[in-house]
Amino acid sequence: ASSGRSIALEVDGDPRGTWDRDRLAQLASNLVGNACQHGAAGHQVHVRVDGRHADRVRLEVRNAGVIPRELLPRVFEPLQEGGTR
Repeated sequence: ASSGRSIALEVDGDPRGTWDRDRLAQLASNLVGNACQHGAAGHQVHVRVDGRHADRVRLEVRNAGVIPRELLPRVFEPLQEGGTR
């Protein structure tokens, strides 16, 4: 289902490298999908790729949503959703 959300992409520097294309696609899809699904309505999702450093590339996904403090310790554990455990 489409969220109808606007997504802005910003790329700084050179993000090229030797990457696992399938895993990066899965990671980006999950992060952007979650940002669209759980972000505050009416706000754009921002995706930033920072390739300004020779030894790393940073991917940031931001929205106007807030992750409840009690979920922060386990937010990246598999199969976590909202306030359920």
